[in-house]
Amino acid sequence: AAKGFAVASPACGIASLYVAFDERRCGWFTFNDWHEASYDGFRHFVKSCREEAGTVLEFLTNVQLNCTEAEDTGGSGSPTNQAVGLTFSQFSTAAKKFGLSYQDRYDIFEAFQVTRVSGAGGKKASRIVPAEFGYLRQWDPDREVREARLWSAIS
Repeated sequence: AAKGFAVASPACGIASLYVAFDERRCGWFTFNDWHEASYDGFRHFVKSCREEAGTVLEFLTNVQLNCTEAEDTGGSGSPTNQAVGLTFSQFSTAAKKFGLSYQDRYDIFEAFQVTRVSGAGGKKASRIVPAEFGYLRQWDPDREVREARLWSAIS
C-alpha cells in the first residue's frame, strides 16, 4: 500500500478489479458487496441508533454526554475530562445493548476512530467522534437492499 495503487494494478487493467466487485454489472458496488458481514453489523447498528435516538449522531452525542457527566473528579461537580469522543470501552458498552457482537462493535469503532496524541508523554488515544457520523443521516440501508434485490432480479 505504501507504494501506491500502481503496485496493485493487474496486468489486464483496473477495470477488471472493478468488475470483480460489481458482480451484478449495475455500474457500482456497495459496502454490502465489499464485505457482507461488516455491512450487516453496521446496518444493524445504524438502524438501532435511529430507533433509540433518531440518528447515529444523536445516539453517540448522548453517550458522550453521559460519559462526561459520569467523570466527576474531586467532588467539583463539573466534568474534567476534556477529551473529545468516545473510547472503545465507552462505545462498546453503549452499543452492546443493540445485540451487536464484540467483533461488530470493534469493526465499527476501528472504521471510524480518530487517533489523537494527547498528554505530555505523547500518549495516543483512539476515539470516535460523534460529529464524524453526521453523514449517515442520508444513508438509507433499506433502499440499498431493495436496489440490490432489483438488480439481482433483472440480471
